[in-house]
Formats: sequence, C-alpha cells, structure tokens
Amino acid sequence: MVKSMKMIPFDRSNIPADKLDDPRLAASEEGCRIQMRDSGSMMRTCVHEAAHAIYMERGGAVHIRVHIFTSYYDPKVDDFLVAPMGVAADFGTENRQLSGAEIARWHVAGGVASRVLIGQDVNEGGDQKDIEDFSAWALPHKWTSQMILGCLEQAKRYVKKDLRRPAFRKQVWDRANEFRKQFLDLLAEPK
Repeated sequence: MVKSMKMIPFDRSNIPADKLDDPRLAASEEGCRIQMRDSGSMMRTCVHEAAHAIYMERGGAVHIRVHIFTSYYDPKVDDFLVAPMGVAADFGTENRQLSGAEIARWHVAGGVASRVLIGQDVNEGGDQKDIEDFSAWALPHKWTSQMILGCLEQAKRYVKKDLRRPAFRKQVWDRANEFRKQFLDLLAEPK
C-alpha cells in the first residue's frame, strides 16, 4: 500500500467546461486515486503502459511522454474516463508510414502484457479504450469491422508470443519499474 501521496491534480484539459462540475468526474478521479494507493494496481498500470511504450518505440517513436492523472469526457456515452497514467509517442519529423499491424500491436500490448505477466489488466475500460482508439484510426482508412477485429486478434497473438521470450519480459518489467519510480517520485510528499 502506498501510504503518503501528494495531491496531484488531474489534467482536465480534455473536459468541456460545462462538464467540469459534474459529480461523476470528481467521483471517478477519487476512485482512481484510491486505486493507485494499492501497489498492485500501480504495478499493473505501469506494466500496461510500459508495453504500450515499447511497441510505440518499435514503431519508430523517438520519445515517449508519460502523463499522470488525466481525465477525458466521452460525449458518445456521456461519461468520463480517468487514467492514472498514460503514454504518448512522439515520432519526430520522420514521415515513416506505419502498418496497421504495428499500430494494432501497440494498442493491444498494454492489456495483453498485464494479463500475461500479472494475470489481470488494471482496468478493462482502459483496454477497451485502446481498442476503440485503434478502431478510430482504422475506420478512415476504409477498414471493415472484420478487418479491424482480425488485425487486433493477430496483434494480440504477436504480443503474447513476444512475452514468451525472457528478454522481452525483462524489458517490460524494467520499463514498468522505471514508470513506477517516476510515478512515486511525482507523488512523494515533500520532506
């Protein structure tokens, strides 16, 4: 159990102004904070994000940004998604075309790694959002639902196969521990 946590505010820049006072947002953020006080939940989150980051780098990302405590509003379902941690890739100025398979792998990698290495994902909602984000990328490219599902299933098999390699498992655990340290350093109460 992580006992002492500095109160870091959630990034609410993705929340429409008329939704900022919605009591569901505050309740979701508080639930996320409580969840992250549990060291097991924190590690599952870090493993999930580490796997995303590694596959983003394989796709050519030159820098990975780690975001702590971010809130989003989804108008389609009129609900909030809060994330204790997330990663975003910076691909620099290189204009490399990524294949759908590469993009699918980094979207599914977090959930697959959490389930394979820890036995469960930190939150199926986050995994579902990763899949929805991939689908949002694929639809404008004229992919059918069947193509999207097939690519995601193939990507999951690929990541599971990677995770059978001890060197890759170590890479994921090492990155997860780096993320955990960043998270704890940010949240540490000043002495």
